[in-house]
Amino acid sequence: MRRPAVTRSDAQTSGAVTIPGARLARTLVIIALMLAVASVATNLVTSFTGHDRVFGLFPLLDIDLEANIPTFYSSILLLLNAALTALIGGLVLDRRNRRAYLGIALIFLYMATDEIARIHELWNGPTRQIIGNLRGPFRFAWVIPGMAIAAVVIATYLRFFFSLSRALQFRLGVAAAVYLAGAIGMELLGSVYLGFRGTDLGYHLVVTVEETVEMLGAILFISVWLGQIATHFSPVRIAVAD
Repeated sequence: MRRPAVTRSDAQTSGAVTIPGARLARTLVIIALMLAVASVATNLVTSFTGHDRVFGLFPLLDIDLEANIPTFYSSILLLLNAALTALIGGLVLDRRNRRAYLGIALIFLYMATDEIARIHELWNGPTRQIIGNLRGPFRFAWVIPGMAIAAVVIATYLRFFFSLSRALQFRLGVAAAVYLAGAIGMELLGSVYLGFRGTDLGYHLVVTVEETVEMLGAILFISVWLGQIATHFSPVRIAVAD
């Protein structure tokens, strides 16, 4: 028996997908905290037993290593931010705001790529060649150009930022502050700790806090974008044309 063709009314009624924004944000936070706890647990086992792999779990779960589950999750969060801001950019009518949102989407896309590829670490060598070997909070020299780039981005988007509602300004400001506190603030603290104590258990705990705060900042951004879509553009319809 032939299956009946999908009618236009079927497409309009059955194609709706509801995203529970608050529940999604809570779920993302829970996953981030679970990954942080798993990373701390593997580091504790390694520290007290001397087992440097913990049956393969240490390289898979240590939040300070590359190409593992926490890194993949952080990149997914940033990609989700890129997708949401690109969606908002496609929905807004004002051309200037559209360019601003699409620019933010590109920034999040770069950040997601950097999370996987660690592009920022390539800045250490050139920065040290220009400034010299640094100690203290600037042991990881990439934070210097990183702070400069962050300042340029903030300055570029100030006019756009102040054109938003006060409530949206507050939520975006909190999300940005949390993310930068992890990405740069905790990195500076980790550099100082590394200089005094080296890569002991305490250092791994500092790095865990750093990466977790970054994840929470990215989740706050996601919550902001979802709230904006729900308030100004809901329901969103996506049509696929031949």
